[in-house]
Amino acid sequence: IKAWLLATRHTVRDYLDTVVLLERLGEAGAASAFESFDDLYAQQSGASPLVEVVERLGSAEPSDRAEVDLATYKDLVAPWNDWTHLARRGRQWAKTLARVRLAGGQA
Repeated sequence: IKAWLLATRHTVRDYLDTVVLLERLGEAGAASAFESFDDLYAQQSGASPLVEVVERLGSAEPSDRAEVDLATYKDLVAPWNDWTHLARRGRQWAKTLARVRLAGGQA
């Protein structure tokens, strides 16, 4: 659900939550969790929700980015209170999830 919120709301909170959850899952867990993402969140247009998540992670520009200071946001601790670190990890996960999408669920 966090990744779906990232695809639809595209806020810092959604970006942060998605990246941290992906970190907890690891590559194999993420591949398993996201292999059916497009089926679970199928769009009438036929667009891939997973591709949208990949694009959002890769761009690292949530809609409220300018208004949120991670250094003081929700008592975050290092390294998650540093935007540079968060964006770097998000971009890495974008690459991983793109491979999942291209491989049909296998990272």
